[in-house]
Amino acid sequence: MIKMVLPLCRQCGRQSTYLYHDGCPVGGSSPLQINPSSESVYCPDCGQRWAIYKNCYRCECSGKTSTDDILYGSRQIMRQSRQLDQEERIRLAKYVERQEETKHQIDILRRKSAKDYFEQFCRFVRDVLVEILGTFILEHWEEIKKIAIIVASFFGLHY
Repeated sequence: MIKMVLPLCRQCGRQSTYLYHDGCPVGGSSPLQINPSSESVYCPDCGQRWAIYKNCYRCECSGKTSTDDILYGSRQIMRQSRQLDQEERIRLAKYVERQEETKHQIDILRRKSAKDYFEQFCRFVRDVLVEILGTFILEHWEEIKKIAIIVASFFGLHY
C-alpha cells in the first residue's frame, strides 16, 4: 500500500495525499490505503477492502473525489513506475557498457604492457648475447680462424 498524490479536490481546491472512507461504518478517520497494482482500497478503521471503482471517497474537507479521478491517478502511478523501471534499466545498461569498455581498455593496456615488457626483455637478452659473443669472438679470434680453415679444407675450400 502506498500514499498517492491525488487530483485537486473540486470543493476545496487542495491536493491531498490521503483519502477517507466515505460512509465508514465505524466513523473512521484514518486515511485509506490504496494499492495501485491491484486497484484496491483498504480502510484501516473498519477493515473493509474493495475495488477502487466501487466507491466514492471524501477529502479532508468532506469534498467527494470520483472513482475516475482515482483510477486515473492509479494508472498514472503505474505508468510512472514502469517508466522509472525502464529508465533504471537504461542507466544500468549504460553502466554495464561503461564497465565493459573500462575492462576492455584495461585488457588492451595489460596486453600492451606485457608486449612492451617482452620486447624490452628480448632487447636485453640480445644485447647481453651480443656482448658475450663479441667478447668471446675477440678473445678467441685466432682459434676461430684456425677452426674456419679446418672446416674450409674439409669441404675442399682453400682459405
